[in-house]
Amino acid sequence: MIPTRTFIKTCLRTSLYSLLLGTALFGLFFWANDSLVGVVSVPIVLVIGVYNLKLLLLLARRWYREKENRKQLWQTGLLMSLNIPVALLYAKMVLVLSNVLLVRLVNTAGQPLHNLVVLGCGEQRPLADLQPGQATILWLPISRACFERTVVVQYTADKTTQQATIDGYVIEGQRINLPLGSSPQLTVITR
Repeated sequence: MIPTRTFIKTCLRTSLYSLLLGTALFGLFFWANDSLVGVVSVPIVLVIGVYNLKLLLLLARRWYREKENRKQLWQTGLLMSLNIPVALLYAKMVLVLSNVLLVRLVNTAGQPLHNLVVLGCGEQRPLADLQPGQATILWLPISRACFERTVVVQYTADKTTQQATIDGYVIEGQRINLPLGSSPQLTVITR
């Protein structure tokens, strides 16, 4: 049987390494914005979680059997269990990011853009005017009304209404950087 002090150190190291690896996997998913990273990360996180749970149960068993080290075992178990809400928070954030279009609209025209409206996903979302060089970031939730549909932004530049496609076929959360005012994907609507 492993001495209690060595076992506590092993538990603390495992907890710290699990937190760091989970944070690295979440960061990789966030920056890569690739569903393959999420699919590969899930089994890794499950194995880490099961191993941590096993250590936590062994820790509880030692706490029950040993009277002299209960305080250190209790503190270690409490510290290890703090990984659970962090893992749940990361899981929730991955689900949110997978179901949201993150769009950055940039005014690359040499003039202000007025009357900006995002059309799609079953709604019209008005935006503030964009001055030349200014950008705005939108978080567009993907709902059933949005799935496999086109999302566009409509705006007025120099008394002409123009339209640019944000995403032509929405299937999952993506990051889109869309320059407005000088893009070849624009459709001009005269009024």
